[in-house]
Amino acid sequence: MALFQCLVTLPASMSAQFSELEKKTLPDWFATHDPGRPIGSGGGTANLLFEAWQVTGGGASFVEWLRSRPKLVVHSGGQSRRLPAYASAGKALMPISIERGSVGQAFDQNLLDLQTAEMDSLFDLVGDDVVVAIISGDSLLRAKDLPSKLPSADVVALGFEAPMEEATHFGTFFTPWGQASKVDFFLQKPSTGQMRKHAETHRCLVDAGVWFLTERAVLALMGACGWDASTQTFPSGVSKFDLYSEFGLGLGDHPSVDRPECRGLSTAVVAAGDDFYHFGTNRQLVEAVTKLQTSSSPKRSDLGFTTAASRRLNQHALNTVFERVPEYLHDAKVWIENSHLSEGSTFAGGNVATNIPALPFPIKLGVGECVDFVPIGENRWCVRVYGFDDRFSGGVGEGKTKWLGKPAEKWFDARQLPLEDADLDIQEARLFPVIQLGEMSEGRLEWLLNSGGVDEEAHRAWWLASERLSAQEIQSRANMPRLYAQR
Repeated sequence: MALFQCLVTLPASMSAQFSELEKKTLPDWFATHDPGRPIGSGGGTANLLFEAWQVTGGGASFVEWLRSRPKLVVHSGGQSRRLPAYASAGKALMPISIERGSVGQAFDQNLLDLQTAEMDSLFDLVGDDVVVAIISGDSLLRAKDLPSKLPSADVVALGFEAPMEEATHFGTFFTPWGQASKVDFFLQKPSTGQMRKHAETHRCLVDAGVWFLTERAVLALMGACGWDASTQTFPSGVSKFDLYSEFGLGLGDHPSVDRPECRGLSTAVVAAGDDFYHFGTNRQLVEAVTKLQTSSSPKRSDLGFTTAASRRLNQHALNTVFERVPEYLHDAKVWIENSHLSEGSTFAGGNVATNIPALPFPIKLGVGECVDFVPIGENRWCVRVYGFDDRFSGGVGEGKTKWLGKPAEKWFDARQLPLEDADLDIQEARLFPVIQLGEMSEGRLEWLLNSGGVDEEAHRAWWLASERLSAQEIQSRANMPRLYAQR
């Protein structure tokens, strides 16, 4: 990568091994993780830039390093509560299958590879004053119909038009009608009421997660996070600061919040089409890859027969050995990756199966059931079962907190187990047993997914006696070299 330097935030378990496992080395690539406390996307950007400068700056000042060549910041170090399978690696490193009809893609590519390929062309459209671009690690924009040069501003963002209901889940730029690219103000996850209020006077462009910053904007962001330019340090550590709900609200000619660090910064937004892919949840992962695979593929072959892409739109299997390919319902959403599946495995739909080692029994998942075998240490595995639309948020004992698609407390009730972690956030509750592979049986996995059947008492005693990890602990304990070797 000659044009820009790529800086990535990843979970702690992955960041130290990023160069070795991904074969992406210094100084073109740099990865780190946030400190052991929440610092937000703004603080995460500042910390990433600071650490990358310290390691790759070669003795230059921070500003000199910024000017030396553009930096691409990719944020992929979150908890990934709604996409547990890639929480340990970071969502930007999830494998993505080669797109039908594409040229130059690789069998072992991941989302980060696709993102950097897109950004390589986008950097050609910005001025020499742009020093940093920031993108989200769980989205991909295929920009269309852009001008030959993007507007000149301290912050230049790309956006797309979307239905009002969809815009409520993202940041949104408001531009006066007839004044293309001019940003009046920015709102983070605006309500439908706010959208309707401004619809007659403003065009709304949903933030596509691509921001270009000049040196002036970067230093303003650093300052908001506690940066002291005279000493080139954070004297009190990096302050918690959000890029979108704080820094973003201070942007525009009439910002929604007056933020001192944003005063005087010019802002522009450019419509980049609607070819936008979000990979933030299990459901979005399946739907986004389906969209990637079908957006440029014909639905029928030259002979008039329906192609496989049309027959099995939402079933995706990568890096997987099937002893016998299972049958799916036509409309079942299924993601299988890094797995060895025995004959007789079945998937009813709404399933994610990842990192499954060779087992002497089939994997049988009902509607909405997911399973992940996470390598722990040298020879153990943590068995994580969860629901396709689980959010892994909220107290275990709260009725609205779902696990396997049902109130979490009902999982314990059905198995006559004590609910000891009722007050804990489900992300921190130790739910998932750590096993030697020989301990797992078809009946035991079925008991984890659905109570009942034979040996109920034996399964209960086994679960109580097992070492168990929380989703948060799995993220830091996963043995990533083992996972990559299996893949």
